[in-house]
Amino acid sequence: MNKKNLIIQIYAYLVAFSAVICLSITTGIAIYSVIGITSPETTVSAWKWEPVRSFERFKKSKEGCASDKKVLPDDAILQKMYEDERRLVLIEERRTSVQTLIYTSIIAAVSAVLLIIHWNLGKRLRKEDA
Repeated sequence: MNKKNLIIQIYAYLVAFSAVICLSITTGIAIYSVIGITSPETTVSAWKWEPVRSFERFKKSKEGCASDKKVLPDDAILQKMYEDERRLVLIEERRTSVQTLIYTSIIAAVSAVLLIIHWNLGKRLRKEDA
């Protein structure tokens, strides 16, 4: 076995192995992003979701602390504000999930190309040495 071929073969399989790891990780992140697109209530962060989880929680978050009581608009206006805020939180979560899906798709595509090229290189060098 040629020492140079062995080194290149080891390199090729290490790159292929790294590409498989990248594909595994990006696939998991992409699946989570798809869930975020289809059901943003499931993936939105707790600190964003907590105030808009229910109208009562939203109203309580707008009241402020006991020493700093605010005058709130009537419930009809507050209900409209709640619906708008909830809608915006869900839109933002979907948007973030779409962005994440796009960049994980790019990483997965690059990783797949690297995997194919380096796996074929390693296979070709293995056949030459046989």
